[in-house]
Amino acid sequence: MTELSEERKRDFEAAAFRRLVEHLRARGDVQNID
Repeated sequence: MTELSEERKRDFEAAAFRRLVEHLRARGDVQNID
């Protein structure tokens, strides 16, 4: 198993976060969750 460099790991996490945000924005029924 290869270990990700910090830069690759950061890029991967950022991409995953952007996908999550886009998914939530696309679903209007989950806008206001406390």
